[in-house]
Amino acid sequence: MKIKKIIFGGCMILLIFLLAGTIFAWQLIPHSGTPKTNWYDVEDWEVDVCSRGVDVPEIQSSPDSGDSSYVYDFTFTLNAQETELYNVSLYEVSYYIEPMDGNITFQVFLLGPGISTNVTGEMISKPNGGKAGYEFIEYEKGVYTEAQIDYWGHASGSYTVPVVKNEE
Repeated sequence: MKIKKIIFGGCMILLIFLLAGTIFAWQLIPHSGTPKTNWYDVEDWEVDVCSRGVDVPEIQSSPDSGDSSYVYDFTFTLNAQETELYNVSLYEVSYYIEPMDGNITFQVFLLGPGISTNVTGEMISKPNGGKAGYEFIEYEKGVYTEAQIDYWGHASGSYTVPVVKNEE
């Protein structure tokens, strides 16, 4: 009877070590559940960082404004470039804006000293879809120096980027 207890106890200790080792090893092994897309391979470290969550209540929306908005309130990007073509310039503006909750109305402008041109008109972006666009206009060289997006609704504010000269 005593031998059965010793064998049973030994098996239980062995089982505990095997279980603990398996749990530890499982945490070290990269899992194959990393999402993939046709245009970008998401790496395991990216999934690890993103799955930890962000515990930051506010971020500054731009270094100059001093305004704060909540993380994940909405996302947007704005780019502008100028390409010189003979005696005129082609100004190109691309944008994307998507609120996380509620609609955002917005407009995109090209700005220069004493000139402001609305290149989009008033548009609405909705959650889970966003709004992207590309606009271009021909105008005199060097007239526009900045692009600006004004937005209001679920979130409100303004963001400006410089027009980058395309050297091609």
